[in-house]
Amino acid sequence: MFVIDNTVVSNFAKVGKLELLKDVLGDSIITKEVLEEFNLDLQ
Repeated sequence: MFVIDNTVVSNFAKVGKLELLKDVLGDSIITKEVLEEFNLDLQ
């Protein structure tokens, strides 16, 4: 099991490499709150 900090996810998103996390982690579980925060960071 992996627990990834939002900072890590945001950094991958900023450089356009979210697919690398998916390649490493496979399917993931994320809370609604974390997803909402992440989507706000992308705007």
